Amino acid sequence: MRKILKVSLSLALLSLVFSCGTRIEYTRLRPSPVNMVDCRNIAIFNVAGAEQQYTFDSWAEAFVASLFGVTNDVDPMKKRIGEYATDKLTNVLYATNYFAIVPASTVEQAAKSMQGQNFANSDLGTLLGVDAIVEGSIHRLEYTDERFVVETTRTLEDGTKVTQKTNKLKRTFHIHMSYNVIKTANRQILAGASINTSESQVVTISPDTRYPRDYEYLDGYYIYTKYIDSLIKTLRYQIAPTAVPEIRYLKKDKTKNEEMARADKLAKGKLYDQAYQVYRQIWDATSMYEAGYNAALLLEAQMKFQEAKALLEAVIQKYPEKEAMDALRELNKIIAEQKRVEEQF
Repeated sequence: MRKILKVSLSLALLSLVFSCGTRIEYTRLRPSPVNMVDCRNIAIFNVAGAEQQYTFDSWAEAFVASLFGVTNDVDPMKKRIGEYATDKLTNVLYATNYFAIVPASTVEQAAKSMQGQNFANSDLGTLLGVDAIVEGSIHRLEYTDERFVVETTRTLEDGTKVTQKTNKLKRTFHIHMSYNVIKTANRQILAGASINTSESQVVTISPDTRYPRDYEYLDGYYIYTKYIDSLIKTLRYQIAPTAVPEIRYLKKDKTKNEEMARADKLAKGKLYDQAYQVYRQIWDATSMYEAGYNAALLLEAQMKFQEAKALLEAVIQKYPEKEAMDALRELNKIIAEQKRVEEQF
């Protein structure tokens, strides 16, 4: 039964592949949910909480921690993660080519020049001449440990049962971090994103291991940065238009028309305008559905959305095919989004 199902699925996939015509592609901009057109000059602040110090509940806890190099000083992991997040965010927003960015290093220098004065970050943003600031905060960045023993029993050849005890360490990493984009003029929060989650790792440990910090490779750095990458990605999509790929498939010609074959060859070579011209001539001369449909898709691929819409509507009026109506519905969504994109520049 499974073999029959696999063969059926394979045949269905092959049928789908060979039924599709030439693939055409283009890239367009998708608008961001938050219109930052008036706030494209931004300053990125260092992550708050990255310089937070360790705290100890008792002198005994502080003494034990000091044996392992941990003092009442800046938490090195928080500092490391804060630096990673700031650098990552700066690079991601630079890559959008949408913002003019004052980096955190410049912001820090400006803050030092205002030492002794009572000011908010938005005041510093005004001093720097930016429209908005990006603030990040580490609310929680730590791990908790749980030790336990796993017992496994096996039977030897002589029938003797042997029980083996294995010491395990379950380390759970906790991260709670957030970002806000704040308009300097009125301190309005324009956008925000946060992450608050935990992830565990379980390892085998030796019986004489007395302190979890012996396991340096379980410091959680790669877990923390994974979630920070996701957090920054979420924020980036909120505030900057995004390039998105679009894929369309031309209709195959079943009549073996030479001009249709020539147009298809041009489309395969990504000569979209030339391919359009040929398909359009065929449509105007013969009203062939495939020619009109393909010509409309090639107009879309050249981002001539209104022309593509007009042609699709003409095709649908003559041939009310479902795929053409679906293509028009998708095109109308893109046209609406493109209007919003224009408003963001």
